[in-house]
Amino acid sequence: METTNNDAPADQRSIAPSGLDITMAVLSVVLVGGFYIDLWAHSHGRVDETFFTPWHGILYAGAGVITGVLVALAWRGRREGKPWSRVLPAGYGLSLIGGALFLLAGIGDLAWHEAFGFEENVEDLLSPTHLALATAGVLMVSGPIRSTWIRGVPDRFPAWLPWVVSLTMLFSILTAFTSYAHPAVSTWPAAPEARVAPSTLLAVDLTTGAQTRVPLDIGETVWMPATFPDGERIVVSAATDGRGSLHVINLVTGDHDLLWEGDGPFNHPHVSPDGSLITFTAETDDTSAEIFVIPSAGGGASQLTVTDGFSWGSAWSPDGQELVFVSDVTGSEDLYVMNADGSNVRLVVALPGTQSAPDWSPDGSLLVFQSTHEDDNFDIYTSRPDGSSLTRLTRDEGDDISPAWSPDGSRIAFSSPRDFDFDLFTVSSGGATISKLADNPSADEGWGGIAWVPDGSAVVTNTSGWPPPWGARETRDTLAVTAIVIQALLIAGVLLLILRTRRYPIGAMTLLLTVNGAMMGVFSDNYWYVIPAFLTGLFADGLVALSDAPQRVGAARVAAFTVPFVWYAIYLLMLVAVTDGLEWSTHMTTGGPVLAGIAGLLLSFVAYRPGRTAPTRSA
Repeated sequence: METTNNDAPADQRSIAPSGLDITMAVLSVVLVGGFYIDLWAHSHGRVDETFFTPWHGILYAGAGVITGVLVALAWRGRREGKPWSRVLPAGYGLSLIGGALFLLAGIGDLAWHEAFGFEENVEDLLSPTHLALATAGVLMVSGPIRSTWIRGVPDRFPAWLPWVVSLTMLFSILTAFTSYAHPAVSTWPAAPEARVAPSTLLAVDLTTGAQTRVPLDIGETVWMPATFPDGERIVVSAATDGRGSLHVINLVTGDHDLLWEGDGPFNHPHVSPDGSLITFTAETDDTSAEIFVIPSAGGGASQLTVTDGFSWGSAWSPDGQELVFVSDVTGSEDLYVMNADGSNVRLVVALPGTQSAPDWSPDGSLLVFQSTHEDDNFDIYTSRPDGSSLTRLTRDEGDDISPAWSPDGSRIAFSSPRDFDFDLFTVSSGGATISKLADNPSADEGWGGIAWVPDGSAVVTNTSGWPPPWGARETRDTLAVTAIVIQALLIAGVLLLILRTRRYPIGAMTLLLTVNGAMMGVFSDNYWYVIPAFLTGLFADGLVALSDAPQRVGAARVAAFTVPFVWYAIYLLMLVAVTDGLEWSTHMTTGGPVLAGIAGLLLSFVAYRPGRTAPTRSA
């Protein structure tokens, strides 16, 4: 019978962790816990585009204390005359190197941000300086693991706690840095398959984060909401088969009245400060569009602009005396201001690139608009109404669009594809702070306009109804398979690593997977993920106890297959319980757990090479 390789001491049951092992295990929890708090802040829009944030505090404090403890021990060792190779207890030399690397990587990260800007989404996990920080973290938290392997690995609780806790933190670093392919973060099997619906309106409560769809049946495209001063009504543009219409909708009762309709699209409605008038854009022929005004109570529309091009996107000044709008009458899209009756038209902002979507600040002192002035993509800018004091507020590779000033003038809402599909964000009026308002992964938000309710407690926007780029079934399935393989390899890897210690500490996998499952669940708000993690840990510990997998290679290979298999099977069952059900085919649903098991089985041939034997366990 094939047996395992093992170089550990024969009698390990009396081995106790050192004081340094216990201390470093606790500090590894602080370090990695701080890292997850920082990840949570990033994923919940709590982090600004700045290096010095409170969310970095626990992370860098943990790294600093770990490094400080090791430096103090090394200093004491040198004063006692020990050679450099022995100034630290066995296993902790790499941890000290990790502390030094963390310091250098932190300084490098600051410089990287200054040179190339701040990372978004997956960039956070793949930038060189962040990968260096991850490597440093692995070296630091793995000190107790190396120490116990050298001294002997205990299998009795609580003696095994320090090295298993450290292994849990190491595992959690790896799952965090592969969170772009993690079932707790992206529930691909339960994701809707391109649920294309007519675009509709969405009310987002900024206090609770609740998103309420406004049920409407007024057109294939419903967009560009504008609120009335009473906060109960909005006006929207709708279109069906090329025919446009304007509707006034009561958000409280759900009633809506048709205000205007005709051939061609009607866009960019905007309500006057007293609520009596509404401006909008309508195409007059195939080569031009003009701005019109209509009483909000209904009646005939009057044309305000007369140009040989396109004029659109008007917004009222706070006093109701002027309108800012966009026109390409000179051959480029620039901003103009005119009196409310259409007279006294004057150019105010003319920049290289395209300017559009203007809005007036509540005090009338500034305009906000989107512009391609400095880059090929849209960013948010402000200027005075005369075009002076130009200020750039956002810098992102994607398009930041549809800016809308909050009623108190402190921030500006906008839409941006910083998370692949368009989501809602705000930027402070000075540009220092950017925060996420909402996250709706089923369809783009805000691409067709954003309107604040007068008290600033909510915004009304639209969703496109289009699936995001990853909405296609083939794309989702590909991403899901990638997540299965990566996480199955990590789970099987830590299991095999523990099995190679020979005296398996029963309860270790339950602790490791449960703690990691809770951390990943909190990070992604999928708190239910701790259940499949916990049940998989129980299964792993029970299987090892019954099969004596540490001493039998065949049993170890069975464990390497069955534990990832059971993990993914329970995960799919949980998805059925916590979502609307799986949208996977039978082939994918049954094949997913098998693929997870195969990944673990193949890894076992790296941990236990075929044809090799080793001494049996000593009595």
